[in-house]
Amino acid sequence: METGGSGLEVEVKLGVASLPEAHRRLAALPATLTDERQFEDNDIFDLPDGRLSAARSLLRLRVVGDGGMVTFKSIVEGPGWDTVRAKVRAEVQTAVGTPEAMRDIFLRLGLSRVYRYQKYRSYYRWTHPDSGAALCISLDEMPIGIYLELEGDKQAIDAAARRMGWTQDDYITDDYRTLHMAWLEKRGLPVGDMVFP
Repeated sequence: METGGSGLEVEVKLGVASLPEAHRRLAALPATLTDERQFEDNDIFDLPDGRLSAARSLLRLRVVGDGGMVTFKSIVEGPGWDTVRAKVRAEVQTAVGTPEAMRDIFLRLGLSRVYRYQKYRSYYRWTHPDSGAALCISLDEMPIGIYLELEGDKQAIDAAARRMGWTQDDYITDDYRTLHMAWLEKRGLPVGDMVFP
């Protein structure tokens, strides 16, 4: 489950062919289910000139149940981070009790919703047996496929991926919007939101 605060987000995604495969790989760790499957509806906002996207930043409002989460992500610059085989972002987020009011605030400030995506997400946890580093693993069911997202210490990410049968060559560091746009282009479909029928 997401919590509020700020810090550094280090994550990779791994594509899986089916839910049974995802559960088999999680059992290989073994990972512990911490939060049951929930539906998430996500809105991405930007300024009229697109400056957030141009700066590779993200402002997201996520709605889960009756509540939500506002998240801002920006790229991390500095020696070493450009060579890490993972998606690394500075992240600030906070829970919101009334997502509709937050959406209204964004719109009144002149922001526009530029993209919407939906998914079903379950949260798992795994602790590296040697370092004790905790890893948050999300099982994401999306209109374009199923992904495991590993977030936490990079060494724990690498160790967990190996235990589940993957190598760094399998890592996906793109965000879901980029993956969706590539999925649409491959099928000759128009650009749009990623929502369930």
